[in-house]
Amino acid sequence: MDKALFGYTINVPEIDFFSRHMHSGYEILYFIQGEMEITIEGVVYTMRPHDLFIVRPRSYHYAKAYGTALYERFVINFDESELPDVIKDFLKNANVIYSIPENSPIDMIYQNWRTAIKKFTETELKIFESNIVENILLFLKHMQAETSGVIKEKNVNLVLILQYIDEHPKENLTAAKLAELFFVSPSWITHSFQEKLNIGLKQYVNRKRVLYAQSLIKMGVPVADVSNSCNYENYSTFYRQYHSVTGHSPRKDIPTVKK
Repeated sequence: MDKALFGYTINVPEIDFFSRHMHSGYEILYFIQGEMEITIEGVVYTMRPHDLFIVRPRSYHYAKAYGTALYERFVINFDESELPDVIKDFLKNANVIYSIPENSPIDMIYQNWRTAIKKFTETELKIFESNIVENILLFLKHMQAETSGVIKEKNVNLVLILQYIDEHPKENLTAAKLAELFFVSPSWITHSFQEKLNIGLKQYVNRKRVLYAQSLIKMGVPVADVSNSCNYENYSTFYRQYHSVTGHSPRKDIPTVKK
């Protein structure tokens, strides 16, 4: 996979050191050890050794340390467009969390990856990593893995609100509108976003909408059409918010035509 990003971390983390973010592609996180929890779209999971998390596009997530034990994990960020259809179909219905048996084929992939990081040159490592995502997902598709994670905290109302926002990325949703839909107060929504997610509702909605717009542009939809279909007031507002979230202009994500 040419555009995938691969990361391996082993260190003693600082409490609450990890960034809160969302991105346009998928993320696979494989946890090895540590005293950590991860929040994915409002659900807090206690991370166990050999837990594998699949974070879907535009999902707001972050990890957090609750102790000082050594933290070790592998992470891969990738775009589903680079995957074969048979794997895309599995990924659409994949669970958020899988418990991977130690020394199983998937665990061995990661053990071999750790060895490759230590021994291979940069060029050799890229060759090794080129098919890791496909191999992990194929084995995951065919294995009988435990899928129930350890949920530390889950507010049903907040999760439903986050799901609604994700399913309506073109709308500029407000606390008043969401409160009306879910029979809660606007202040409860505002407070919940700040307390549980540490992000403001407006910022959360803006990020979701920009990343949805980015996915459309990457599929070849003209930038002007994306701006209109996502209900931005004008192109300058769209450009400003897009650049703020992605760090570059919308036109940079226009797919190049291969000759």
